[in-house]
Amino acid sequence: MGCQLTLSGKLTVGGPGCGCGPGGASPTKTVALSGACFETYAAIAGTDCPVLVQTVGIPGATWQDVPALNGLKNLRLLYVAAKAPMLLRVGATVATLLGSGGTFPVTLAGGEVFAFTADGVAVSTTFTSGTKTAAAIVTAINQAAVGAGLAFFPASVDSGGQVRISGSKTGKDGTVVVTTALAAIGFAAVASAVGGGAELAAYGTQLLQFAADGAPSRVQVSGHGWIEVLAGGDPV
Repeated sequence: MGCQLTLSGKLTVGGPGCGCGPGGASPTKTVALSGACFETYAAIAGTDCPVLVQTVGIPGATWQDVPALNGLKNLRLLYVAAKAPMLLRVGATVATLLGSGGTFPVTLAGGEVFAFTADGVAVSTTFTSGTKTAAAIVTAINQAAVGAGLAFFPASVDSGGQVRISGSKTGKDGTVVVTTALAAIGFAAVASAVGGGAELAAYGTQLLQFAADGAPSRVQVSGHGWIEVLAGGDPV
C-alpha cells in the first residue's frame, strides 16, 4: 500500500521567523506527512516569510525560479502558499542539444559554418582554419552568440567532451534548432529541442509530493503577489 498524505500537525523549519510581508509570518508550516509510512529528506529549504513575486507581463509570460529552492534537487515534497493567482512550472528545463561523434581536437580547413537558433535568436559561426579543441569551438560559438544579441552563452563542453547547445528559457518557450549542421564538431544533421516543465495553477495552499524516480529539481513561478514555499529533497 502506498503512503497516505495527510494535511495535519506541523512541520517546522529552524529560524527566528520574521515580520515582513502582509501581516508578518512564521517559519512554521501547518503541514505534515503521516500515514502508513513516512518520508525523510536529506535537506529542506524554504522562505522564512512571504516573498513578493513580480514577473513581467501576465502570468505565464515570463518566469523566475521559485525563491529559496536553488540549494535543492530531486524534490520529494513542495509546499506552496500563494496569496494571488500564479502559475508554477514544475520540473522546468531548458532546451538543449548534445553533439555526438565529435573528436577533439579537430582540424578545420577554415570557412566551415555552424548555425542554430536559441530561444528564437539566430546564431551563425564561421570557423577559422586550424586545430581546435572543444573549448575553442565553444568559445567561437559563444562569441558569435554575443554578437547576435544573446545575453547568455549557449555553448558549453559536456562532461563527456562533446559540445552542447542550450537555451535559457524553460518550458515551451525554450527552443534550440540546428539549422546548419557541422559533423566535425558533433552535429551531423539538423535537429531541434524544446524545454520542459509541467504548468500548474497556484492560488492558496498546495502540497505536492513526488516519487523518487523522476523527481523535479527546478520549479519556477510566474505572476504577481506574495508566495511562501517549503520543500524537501536532496542537497545540490
